[in-house]
Amino acid sequence: MLLKKVTDEYQNLLHNWLYFNRLIISMKNRFSVNVAWVTG
Repeated sequence: MLLKKVTDEYQNLLHNWLYFNRLIISMKNRFSVNVAWVTG
């Protein structure tokens, strides 16, 4: 039971981390595009 709870917590954390990473990457890409558009 405890192991299952730990596994669920870990998967939840991993999922949040991956989502956060994707969010940051998309923000960086958008920022780069905006900078290129402004300076280009």
